[in-house]
Amino acid sequence: MTDVIIATDDPVVIAAEAFDDNVVVMEDIALEMIEVVLGEPGPPGPPGPQGIQGDIGPVGPAGPTGSQGPTGPAGGGAPTNSPAFTGNPTAPTPAVDDNDTSIATTAFVIGQASAAGDGTPAADGTAARGTSIHWARADHVHPFSAATQAQQEAATSTTVGFTPQNAVYHPLMPKAWAYVSQASGTYTLRQSSGIASISKVTTGQITVNLSTAFASTTAFGTLAFMNETISGTQISESLTVRTTSSVKIDIRDCVTPFANHDCGFMVAFFGDLP
Repeated sequence: MTDVIIATDDPVVIAAEAFDDNVVVMEDIALEMIEVVLGEPGPPGPPGPQGIQGDIGPVGPAGPTGSQGPTGPAGGGAPTNSPAFTGNPTAPTPAVDDNDTSIATTAFVIGQASAAGDGTPAADGTAARGTSIHWARADHVHPFSAATQAQQEAATSTTVGFTPQNAVYHPLMPKAWAYVSQASGTYTLRQSSGIASISKVTTGQITVNLSTAFASTTAFGTLAFMNETISGTQISESLTVRTTSSVKIDIRDCVTPFANHDCGFMVAFFGDLP
């Protein structure tokens, strides 16, 4: 045999030159001839050695996020309608001055206390309900400016406070007063303010001593009778001798010779104190 030509594109016939003649061989015969030429396949050989492992490739892109699963059954928590919590439940603290339906935590309540920016408590001014949403602290103090003696004596200020201690300095207030009764020539100081003592000089003459001396002798007093009469004759009372710390009261009848008589009286003194 000189040449063997095998067609690889599956022809209908395979042309082959064999021996000394040209022969047209059918496909099946050609296959048999190939087996004769090549021989039967041998048994498989042993496995070859394992090859070297290649490098790990890069991580691929993340896949799409899956859809959320169904909501599970309700647990044993508090109901959303009128829950009754126990222990020490917490909640987010709203911002200062928040005014909506948020839960007011204890921290929010403390944060609504009056702060430095709210100013200080006022002592006077026009009455008003106010608009602040901050509450006053329990130990806050309202300032109070008491009137001085000069302010009380001037009686013109409308911004200072009136105190009992300084009330005596107001020009409309008596600086001292006394209610004195008399029986059988004996005088008794029944009630008084600013009076140190009384003493009888003689019939119808009594000295009233003041607890605090006046600033000058220009102080004056006013007398009131005790509705007493002497043998049907009306009496009069007058202030005669006076110093800054005492006044002498003279009691006489109203007809000649204006004799002195003992009689109860009430007296009030006005003037400037030192």
